[in-house]
Amino acid sequence: MKMSARGKVEFTDDESDVQSLTPGGSFVVERSVGGIGGFFASDVKRFEARESNGRIERKYQVDGRELGADEGRKWLASFLPQTLRNMAVNADRRVARQLARGGPSLVLAEITKTDGTFAKSVYLRELYKQAQLDPQTLAPSFALAGRELTSDFELGQALKVAAEHQAIDTAMPAFVQATRAIESDFELRQVLSKAVARPGLTAENTGAIFEAAVPADGGAGISSAFELAELLKKAARDGRVSDANVAAYLTAARRVESDFERRGVVQALASVSLSDPHMAEVVGLASGIGSDFEKSEAIVKLSRTTPIGAATRKALADAAMGIGSDFERGKALTALSRAGVLAAK
Repeated sequence: MKMSARGKVEFTDDESDVQSLTPGGSFVVERSVGGIGGFFASDVKRFEARESNGRIERKYQVDGRELGADEGRKWLASFLPQTLRNMAVNADRRVARQLARGGPSLVLAEITKTDGTFAKSVYLRELYKQAQLDPQTLAPSFALAGRELTSDFELGQALKVAAEHQAIDTAMPAFVQATRAIESDFELRQVLSKAVARPGLTAENTGAIFEAAVPADGGAGISSAFELAELLKKAARDGRVSDANVAAYLTAARRVESDFERRGVVQALASVSLSDPHMAEVVGLASGIGSDFEKSEAIVKLSRTTPIGAATRKALADAAMGIGSDFERGKALTALSRAGVLAAK
């Protein structure tokens, strides 16, 4: 099948015909069966719609022979609506019509009838933009997305729009389950970052997103140290980490195996307001860094955290003493001394 258009084309509501064309515009579709490389095809059908002096001139042909208007319209209606749906042409208007006729449930039902991940993703995005879904509808929409959007990119696009426009906290388990279908660490990090940044997200639901980032069997979670660290650093800088969800955060952070990336996560946490026991756990995260240089840098940054409680104070001193390099250990101890950590010991 070949399809081409010139200018702006508007279709009828049932999408079985052309409704309007801009001056000088045209819409041409040709379908053929068989042949090799476009040659020797049989049953070649062609439809042309061209604007002329404010009117639309239509022409229907089969193997070069003119078809009558009734037969031609019937042939065109036999495939054009499905073709336009599968190409997501005028997706915003199609979703708006479906919402008016049958609500979100109709849109979801029509998506399952659509061929192609791209079109399904476009319609889901339009649904999330045009309607506020209740939990009973939002959760099934996430299940549909995880099941039918086989492209990591298209699934990620849909879930990012959902995170921006929908109350994902009302259907967080279903949202998290849908993210598990994303194998690309980059795409998953993009989705989870968008979700974490949603205003009003509870600490509990933010923790659920951190848990979704933890690498797991079957390819779930973010296995790339860089991508996982980027998510965690941004969450800390944006003030999304608290005592209520830091346990989930640290579970994910411990899976950052790169010393450089883990140091960045620890340094981002240095500016987060946490209780003394939890900040001591952050120091423990720094202690797990293998590189003496990266560990020393992390401890120096944590030494500037205020206030420093008793548990954090002891953890910092122990972490500094665990540095093998004399130079790096000295640098860390000097920073702790200046911060008054060692003086109080």
